[in-house]
This record gives sequence, C-alpha cells and structure tokens, in this order.
Amino acid sequence: MKRTQITHLLDDFALGGVTKNLELFQNPNLTARYESTIVEVDPKWSIAPKLNTDIILVHFPPSWKVLAFLVSLRSRNPDIKIVWMEHSYNREWEALHVPVKSRFRAMLRCAVALFDKVICVSNAQAKWLSEVTQVNESAFHVINPWSNFTGLEQIALPRFSANRSLTIGAYGRFTKAKGFAELIEAVKRTDNASNIYLHIGGYGEQEETLRALAHGCPNIRFFGEIESLPYFLSRCDVVAVPSHFESFGLVAAEAKMAGRPIIVAPVGGLPEQALNSGVVVDCRDQNSLVSVLNDLRRLPLTEMSHSARQQAMTFEDQRLSDWLNFLHQTPVGAVTRLPKHLSV
Repeated sequence: MKRTQITHLLDDFALGGVTKNLELFQNPNLTARYESTIVEVDPKWSIAPKLNTDIILVHFPPSWKVLAFLVSLRSRNPDIKIVWMEHSYNREWEALHVPVKSRFRAMLRCAVALFDKVICVSNAQAKWLSEVTQVNESAFHVINPWSNFTGLEQIALPRFSANRSLTIGAYGRFTKAKGFAELIEAVKRTDNASNIYLHIGGYGEQEETLRALAHGCPNIRFFGEIESLPYFLSRCDVVAVPSHFESFGLVAAEAKMAGRPIIVAPVGGLPEQALNSGVVVDCRDQNSLVSVLNDLRRLPLTEMSHSARQQAMTFEDQRLSDWLNFLHQTPVGAVTRLPKHLSV
C-alpha cells in the first residue's frame, strides 16, 4: 500500500518543542501508513516551493510578512491539503505583544482562509483562536504536543514527609517570559520553616539577572544547561512552570512523566495539565505564589505524584490516536478551504 506523503515545513530547526513533537512521526504506527519529510523554509520568500506530497503541515506562525509566502504556497500547490499547526500564538501572548489587536486578528483571519485545517496544541488556544478569527471552534482540531524524553517514566517517585525538605525544580530558557524571576523572589520570601529549595536549569539572556536575584540565598541553586533531564528531575520533588504565556507547556508534561506534581501559571494549556496532579496559581502575584509555596506540604503531594505518572502513561498512545484520527479525517485529493463551510 502506498503511504501518504506528509511534508512538514519548519522555519527554524532550533525550536526544541516543535522538533521534539515531530519525533512522534517516526512511531511505527504512523510510519506504516504515512511517510514524513521535514523541509526548512524561509517564510520571507515571496515564492514558496512546489512540493510533491499529499499533505503539507506548516509549523510556523503566520504574520503580515508571511502571508505572501502562504498565498504562494496555496497557489503553487492547489491540489494538496495544507494544514496549519499553531505552536506559538495564544491569548496571553497577544495581550503582552500586540498593541493593535484588530490588525493582528485581521491577519489571523486571512491566514485561516488559506488552510484546509488548523491544529491547536491546547483547548485554551483553540478557544482563543476561534474568538479572534470568528471561526467556529469545532473547526480547530486539538492535538497536544509530544516530548519523547526516554527515562522519565523510570525515575523513582519522590517521597514526601513532614520533616523532609522540598525541592522545586524549574527549567527552560532564561527569558523574562518564563517567569523565573518571580519564582526566585517568591522562594526568597518563603518561611524558613517551609524548608524550600529551588533548583533552576537552563541558560539564556537573563542569566546574570536571575543569578543576581538569587545571590545570598543558599537554598537556590543553578544547574546550567541540562544535559540529562532525568537526572535533573530526579533531584526535584515538584516542578514549577511560572510562564507568562504558554500555548501548551511541554515542561509540565515532562514533569508529569517523571511523576512530579506541578505548580503552573493560569495561562494557555498549563491549567489543562494540572488536573489532579498539580496546582494553578497566578505566579505574577507574589503573595499568592508565596502562599502556595509555604503551604505545599498541605497538598496531597503523594497522590498528585501518582496521578501525574498515571496520566503520563497514556500520553504517547493518546497523541498517536489523535494524529491517526486527524489524518484519517484528512483524505488526500479534494481540497476544501475553511471559509467555504464556515463563517469568517
């Protein structure tokens, strides 16, 4: 049986979350029916490539400058299904970065009209994109991203007790948007009796600022670039994701694979991941965050840890099922634009 050809268009191979997600397409359950190829493109090109494929998956966000490329991609590949998988834009990102929302939303409506289908990485993102494009939410398919970090599921679950210190882990790129500064300030304000430690992994442009904030606080330790995520998480009891915006938040999913309860900000897809395995708190509100940290031991941490690990055991099968269902519902051949059957 001839396999359906899928071409993934990326504009940057350094985008860790996107490239991690594409590793799922090497799973035998998908390769048996679908053959994937990754192609790097520059969305600033005025002429897009003509591709010999059945489905094109676009993995970079649209913009006014990118629309010309997308129009060219559509016109040069008129009989190919073109799907937009949106990894970046979300409600909180728009609030922080878009001064003229009407213009930005008009661009999104133009972009949606060029695709046959749109995939969002969380329910929150789908709800927001439906609102701003005025396209029915049912038109947006939700498939959570995948992170194939082997070894996380084998880490021993943390042991919690009233007398033992608690170590909070946080990792990622050191940018203002990741909220590490607010987390450091909150840990510095916790009660001594809380016996809270903070392990921070990563690197980035804010490193000097973060180290300066933590100076003189012996219970905060920087680990630098993480070479072994299982090792880093094995030294943590709880993982915090205090981001200012996240469309999904792979760090939270990885923490759950390791059986670590999560503390997450109320942004994007993070609250959807908390379920019975974490707590949602406004991490930009210092009083609220400090209160949660001081009261961590009052939470059912052992139960949350087991719940996190149990939920994570279904991640790969669920993502595979979601992709197989989506691709089954996306037959090659006849092309139908969203605006032809939905109001925009």
